Amino acid sequence: YESLILPVQKWLEQKGVDFMLSCKVKDLGFNHTEKKIQIRRILYTQAGVEKEISLGENDFVFVTNGSKVADSTTGSMTSPAPRLETGKLDGSWRLWEHLVEKRPSLGNPWNFTSHVDKTKWVVFTVTSRDSTFFDLFEKMTGNKPGFSDLVTFKDSGWMMSVQVPAQPHFLDQPENVTVWLGYGLNSNRNGDYVKKSITECSGE
Repeated sequence: YESLILPVQKWLEQKGVDFMLSCKVKDLGFNHTEKKIQIRRILYTQAGVEKEISLGENDFVFVTNGSKVADSTTGSMTSPAPRLETGKLDGSWRLWEHLVEKRPSLGNPWNFTSHVDKTKWVVFTVTSRDSTFFDLFEKMTGNKPGFSDLVTFKDSGWMMSVQVPAQPHFLDQPENVTVWLGYGLNSNRNGDYVKKSITECSGE
């Protein structure tokens, strides 16, 4: 976010790009042609008010149709993340469903949304005030922080992967603090050390 998104956003703002926040795209108005996909209107709501943007021949539209972090919930050190949200509240999945009704060639969102409990995953972040984990990680893998992408423990019940970025990971990160993150892909299986699923676990 700090190394890519913020600099790009700042650059785009300097170029006159208008970022409209608190908006939800509800639908896209297609031009009636079978030869190519052409968008004429963006229908959206902003602060509950329905609005519309008209597009010209040379405008480009980039759409997020579905998102792996849509409707995610957050746990804490003492509590697991709340129950699984399947209501498509984020809107990106419902947008894809609307688009497919008009243009079936745009894929099948239900391949994803009808199996959320089987495809969900858990992401966690660890903040530490010493280098113990980093030292053990480098000894085990031979990788210094920031020199590898994900390292997956393939025999882990949770199918756990860890990502150890170069430090500092955040711009204002204190010098004595380290940050790394991990993923549990088999979220319905019991762990090897903690004998329950990762979705039942708190940060602790």
